[in-house]
Amino acid sequence: MTKPTPGDPWERSNRTGYAVQSALDKHFIHPLAKNLPYADARPDRRGVHNVLVNLSEPVVFFNDVLQLRFKRAGVAGVRFITNSTFGLLGLFDVAARTGMTHQK
Repeated sequence: MTKPTPGDPWERSNRTGYAVQSALDKHFIHPLAKNLPYADARPDRRGVHNVLVNLSEPVVFFNDVLQLRFKRAGVAGVRFITNSTFGLLGLFDVAARTGMTHQK
């Protein structure tokens, strides 16, 4: 006699989450990604880029700390704080204008 295999206890929530993500992708993400390169609003695209770079600064900070590069970590930390406050959550790269460049 074979034992029945247990079902997925999270199946209902997984299916719901998948349906929500699929709908967002179909109606929002895909059209945005498809049409963004053709947008004439260059400042908007630069702003999106700046926000994404600003969001990566904490990762750079912790990476530099783990590598014992404290001066570089300080620059990343100050860049994040500066651009998050004076750059409207990173929309503008204020720190680059003061000489603090982004480090990968």
